[in-house]
Amino acid sequence: MKSKKQIILYSAAALLLVTLVVMSNITRRNASVRHIQAEIDYCGSDTLISHTTLENWLIQQLPTLTGQQIKEVHTDTLLHVLQNNPYLASCHVSTTVGGDINIQAVQRVPILHLFYGGREFYLDREGNYLPLGTEGMTNVVVGNGYFNVKLPTPLDSLTLSQMQQSRNFRLLSLYNVALYLHDNPSVGILFDQIYMDENGDILLVPKVGNHIVTLGDDSDLDRKFYDLQAFYREGFGRVGWNSYKHLSVKYKDQIIGTRSTKR
Repeated sequence: MKSKKQIILYSAAALLLVTLVVMSNITRRNASVRHIQAEIDYCGSDTLISHTTLENWLIQQLPTLTGQQIKEVHTDTLLHVLQNNPYLASCHVSTTVGGDINIQAVQRVPILHLFYGGREFYLDREGNYLPLGTEGMTNVVVGNGYFNVKLPTPLDSLTLSQMQQSRNFRLLSLYNVALYLHDNPSVGILFDQIYMDENGDILLVPKVGNHIVTLGDDSDLDRKFYDLQAFYREGFGRVGWNSYKHLSVKYKDQIIGTRSTKR
């Protein structure tokens, strides 16, 4: 059996621990907000919003935040405000004993830099509108051309679902090709631009060479890019990158090439 002295020591230690926890909570709740610190996971994409810009943006949205005590800070309110930031896919907020507010955020991933109806913006990986970043341009494929459906108002209501409902098939096609290029970097690294022509055919502008590639529509992309890469290896490997001005993989089981007049 434990001695009476041991029981008293254990009880005292337990009481001290409870007291320290209570005092720590009191200190934490009465501490003033000292710093707002944000960490952002960019998921391998370029920076659209820096951690400093996000911290300053949150203070602009909640100007009294830095003067509050931690006990007055409601993380649900902070989350609601942060979820309205167009660059964030998700975030988590916590507070520290010292008065810091910590933000762990995930940035949305842009895949297409779009010029459409006099407007310039991104589509992210989920097909949602994304405004141009605060930190400069991102290194994603550019999309433009002829579109026959007006953009929605407000523009931030542009989503994959909205494109489908408005039957904006040309924009859907560009998005699908951009998503394919993003998810298949061995192919995506070859191209700078996706263009929708007047007839509704998708054209690709490569980074190397002076030719244009006609995809047609956004169907059967695995086959089309497989055939195109095979031609790049075998055809251009023999005659050079500037020997053709146009290639078409629009039709199954054939690649149609138009020779350049400058060889």
